[in-house]
Amino acid sequence: MLKRISISFALFICSSLLYSQLQVKNFFSLTGKKDVPVNVIVQDNEGNLLLGSSDGLFKFDGRNSVGVARENNLLRKEISALFIDSHDNIWIGTKEGQVFSIQKNKIDSLNFSAFPNHEKITSFYELNGRLYVGSYGNGLYVYTNSKLSHFTTEQGLSDNVIYKIAGNGKNTIWCATDAGISELNVQNSKPNCHIISNKTGLPDNIVRDLVFENNHLLIAMQDSGLCYYNIAKKEIQKHPFFSNWTQGAV
Repeated sequence: MLKRISISFALFICSSLLYSQLQVKNFFSLTGKKDVPVNVIVQDNEGNLLLGSSDGLFKFDGRNSVGVARENNLLRKEISALFIDSHDNIWIGTKEGQVFSIQKNKIDSLNFSAFPNHEKITSFYELNGRLYVGSYGNGLYVYTNSKLSHFTTEQGLSDNVIYKIAGNGKNTIWCATDAGISELNVQNSKPNCHIISNKTGLPDNIVRDLVFENNHLLIAMQDSGLCYYNIAKKEIQKHPFFSNWTQGAV
């Protein structure tokens, strides 16, 4: 009995020492104001964090934050998506459906006149010189060679609400939507779309996030936890910790 008490006490002391080493610092007012939500964060090549907030764009170096282009009212909007492309250009999506870019300290914007958009920008992805832009309710936009094209359910998307865009870095992108996953082969100018949904083995059609790694697609769903899509086998596989259903081919 005494031995058990000694072991328990030793474990308690060790765990207390471990937890005492954890330090949490709260940067309460990164934007210089209280109660300003930070919606999205990305890290630039210099290690700074870019913060997209409801009051515009800020840069945080670990100690201090400064507003980016605060003199320009174009960026003093609620930011919903951020992305840094392969040329270190910063892409900024807003809640009102606008897309801005900062290239060599110059601010520009995408022209949506041909395909008007007023829905929130949710995600960016770059592949083979094309920038893919997801929206919450107006499908997918593709920007390439200074031209904008538009894809919706009419062109085969599973749904026009897109939460996240992921890709394999070669010829395929995946869009997480309210009606499953749109798998797009983008080798040609007109993507070929395959839909992964509950009809083909997906536990939950509302897919909130996607991560591509090692020829698998990690899928985060609204009500059914996590699962994997084995791309080579084209199979949905259960996650060992968060799913309790059987695999199915798609």
